[in-house]
Amino acid sequence: MHVSPPTKKQVVQLVQEYDINHDGVLDREEFGRLVQHFARTIAARVCVNLLLIFSLVPFLVSIASKLAAKAGLKLPQALAATVFTLLIKMTGAWFV
Repeated sequence: MHVSPPTKKQVVQLVQEYDINHDGVLDREEFGRLVQHFARTIAARVCVNLLLIFSLVPFLVSIASKLAAKAGLKLPQALAATVFTLLIKMTGAWFV
């Protein structure tokens, strides 16, 4: 899973958003809220990626294997799993 760090502009916007008293500095409480925001965001991304990898990949592999069998081809499950995992990881970078 690749989670890119926020840009400097995004960090400045978040600091301004969580700086409740608008003194330009985050106190302990404001900083705690900012960290909770980051933790929730990262946890959501991790959950989505795990869901994709552990549920969608096996499902797609089983469908691909059945279609290959109908066509008279033998598709190694390890190869299919690798291909689908890579495809999901590549497209997951766009959606997650």
